[in-house]
Amino acid sequence: MGQISRITLPNVNSSYTSTTAGTSPAWGAMAAGDLVPLGGQGTLVGFRTTGTAVVVTLDSVVPSNYGQDQNVTVTLGATDEQWVWIDTDGVGRFDQGPGANYGYMAVSYSTTTGGTRACVTIQ
Repeated sequence: MGQISRITLPNVNSSYTSTTAGTSPAWGAMAAGDLVPLGGQGTLVGFRTTGTAVVVTLDSVVPSNYGQDQNVTVTLGATDEQWVWIDTDGVGRFDQGPGANYGYMAVSYSTTTGGTRACVTIQ
């Protein structure tokens, strides 16, 4: 299990002084039991594969209107990159808390071979 490192993107629209922009996401290897930190206005989570197809499951903890737990899946081809926006709207659909993993989304993978992930918070 690993808590994914979060990169925070600054809002350069609110700065009228000289500023430097541009942030590289911190790509890391997919690991069983990954936890994505949620925050800011929302979180972008990126997934990459190199040579192996992967199905990523984002663990939803709030039931739908029909009372069922509907996880979200991201299907990546053998060489692919996809990003998912998680809105911090107060609903907490993916927040694993309260408890030890409050403020985190749980992610699982069909395989971790050849896969990397990154997380970016939008302030």
